[in-house]
Amino acid sequence: MTNSCAAGEACDVEATQLTFVCFPGPNDAQLGGACNNTSGPYCAMGLTCVGPDAQSTVCERFCCIDGDCGGGTCTDAGQVGNIFVKVCT
Repeated sequence: MTNSCAAGEACDVEATQLTFVCFPGPNDAQLGGACNNTSGPYCAMGLTCVGPDAQSTVCERFCCIDGDCGGGTCTDAGQVGNIFVKVCT
């Protein structure tokens, strides 16, 4: 994934704008860590904040195909507007 955000920012899906945005730092929530795209903590670059509801979100790795997951499976995580998000499971 190419980072077109400024230094210290990380790209993730923003649910209210229905697009990718650059979240300001710190973006230090790691893989499997709790996250919140409204108030933080925000996921590190290459991760996205997903979960069944706003209270149960964690950082998962973006992917396009199974090969992006290092032995895991690339799974549909849902749709935000016209964006289909896939994460490694």
